[in-house]
Amino acid sequence: MVLDILKDGTSLMVIDPANNNKVVGLRLAFTVTRDQVEPKLGYEKYRKEHDFAWAVIWDVTDQTTHPSNIFEKYPEVTKIYDMFCLCTHQDYRGKGLGTEMVKQSWKMAKKAGCDASAVWASSNYSRKIFVNLGMITMHQIAWNDLIYEGEVAFKNVDSDCITSHFIKL
Repeated sequence: MVLDILKDGTSLMVIDPANNNKVVGLRLAFTVTRDQVEPKLGYEKYRKEHDFAWAVIWDVTDQTTHPSNIFEKYPEVTKIYDMFCLCTHQDYRGKGLGTEMVKQSWKMAKKAGCDASAVWASSNYSRKIFVNLGMITMHQIAWNDLIYEGEVAFKNVDSDCITSHFIKL
């Protein structure tokens, strides 16, 4: 899956040349147009092909940032830049690297013909970045409300909820 995302050519990696080209930041992303939208499958079908955590992630994506949700709500949007993952090395956090990666990603997205961007935030840190950059919050789900197979799907998470965000570019 990650290789497919990288092949889209809209992800970016930040390295520190002063530290043996250490990877210090990563922004995985892909683009999707209306005619590329895959159907929502639901947890049960995802579970047949994926482990528990991935099945939950795909189901939550269906509920929040699935492209069909965005295209339905925003009929003028034709191509979405889906910011799948944002991470920074712990030694480089709090220095604006995440914010800068999002800004640079949006430049790439515009060059790729995207007119909107979507993401979900699983931490308060990334959520703050997205909100401060003007993204609107589309959905909010408390971690404790993600109950699958009779149990809370994700425990010991450093935030109270997962949120999805959207912005027109």
